[in-house]
Amino acid sequence: MLYDTIEFRRPYKDINEVLYYIVEQAKNGINYCKNSAPKFSDPQKLFNYYNNRVVYKNDPPGVELIQSPGTMFENNYHGTPGAGDCDCFSTLLLASLWANGFKENYIVLYGRSKRHPSHISIMTIFEGTDFYLDLTEKKFNSERHYPFKQLLPVFN
Repeated sequence: MLYDTIEFRRPYKDINEVLYYIVEQAKNGINYCKNSAPKFSDPQKLFNYYNNRVVYKNDPPGVELIQSPGTMFENNYHGTPGAGDCDCFSTLLLASLWANGFKENYIVLYGRSKRHPSHISIMTIFEGTDFYLDLTEKKFNSERHYPFKQLLPVFN
């Protein structure tokens, strides 16, 4: 177990299990984010910092992989520091938001239907404004447009 990572590499079960482990991995990643990155005063600086340090890689076939921030950068499954997919990136963003004192955060699910979301990102509220953080996008405050979208509040 590296950086208090909960090993989560198993066949996909359902979205509820994925959401649970994203939050648990983010909680475990707070100290790593505090110790390995600068302090961020706003969500755009946080996004810009990580956007240049991550690489999109699909999960292994038939496996749901959710890496903690420490594992994603220090002992990555793919052998490439910063490599992961949208749930790994959401875990990183959530941990870093919490590490920097951003309290009002949401997991955002996107897809063709509520039963089968196909993308996940993070939204934070900063100074009364919603900001979408999606490290699969190159532009800050961009979001994917699908017929289904759901915001789920998450608290540390």
